[in-house]
Amino acid sequence: SGHERVCRTFDWVNPEDKMIEIGCGGGGTGIGAAAAGYVTAAGVDTSAKALQVFRQINPGAIAAPLDIHDRRALRRLLRRTGRVGLISITTPCAPFSTAKRGCVPLSEDLRAELLAIAVEEAAAAGPDAIVIENVIGVAKSPHLKRAKLALEEAGYFVEHTNVNAMYLGVAQNRN
Repeated sequence: SGHERVCRTFDWVNPEDKMIEIGCGGGGTGIGAAAAGYVTAAGVDTSAKALQVFRQINPGAIAAPLDIHDRRALRRLLRRTGRVGLISITTPCAPFSTAKRGCVPLSEDLRAELLAIAVEEAAAAGPDAIVIENVIGVAKSPHLKRAKLALEEAGYFVEHTNVNAMYLGVAQNRN
């Protein structure tokens, strides 16, 4: 099943490997990555409250308050952290969510563009792996197609897997 594949994906992690969370929120993805052997080097988010929690969870990591639209600032951060084994990308879900009915159309929602920007910059940094997490609605978006193309052009093998979070120990039934 999909959740078993996701859990086995990290069997090859070098204990020295660092990871960066783009769209880190409070650092939840890093907690899971730490269980797989990664050390969080940096987290990027626009929310001051989320970065405050991130700092508490990752006291030695860089907590960068930056907008992913600012590619130059993101590139500087990626260079500053040096070589990393994993970059996780969790951009805003709202543009792709079915719960946003009646809101800004996908084509006009500037947050949707963040997915492709983050993936393009992450791929250019060259980590061993890039993990993208978002809602199931992203699968049909042109933004994910652009992100997949950028990964393939950078030499990454791309596998799309839908995972229900409850199978990964999250206390909610959510794909």
